[in-house]
Amino acid sequence: MPRRVIIAFALFSFACSKDPPKSNPTTTSASASATPSAVVETPSASTAGVEVLNGDCAISVPKTPGVTNADTMFVSLQPRFRGVYTHGLMNDPKQAGTYNFKASIGADGKVTKVDATATGLSKEVTSAMDHVVKAAQFDVGGKPATISGSIECHPK
Repeated sequence: MPRRVIIAFALFSFACSKDPPKSNPTTTSASASATPSAVVETPSASTAGVEVLNGDCAISVPKTPGVTNADTMFVSLQPRFRGVYTHGLMNDPKQAGTYNFKASIGADGKVTKVDATATGLSKEVTSAMDHVVKAAQFDVGGKPATISGSIECHPK
């Protein structure tokens, strides 16, 4: 069987299965053209057996008077928090902890200030989480508000 057919079949099987295959390709890219295609490189001797790190983050934000979309906003930001933490695991695979924040929101719904503390998380992760919170846009009905919460992160 030609190599492209085998790779295409492997990608199709992976996409349709519930359990991912045991071997992890080092690079996957897809084209956005009308005909989907994928290029997959097989692991080299130097990268074979490298464990892929992954993390999870649980967000806790109490109901905040004056902020009507806090729940949906933080649900939409969860993948970004998880990505920041997972990236941080590459530098310290054992880091786990809690990020506590208090964000001031202007009348336009933009976050104007973030005060945060973190335990067990690196400065890089904490700083990146600050940026994620600052990028949020809230519905505050034209009145400034303050929202606080916590994000607990741990390796999977």
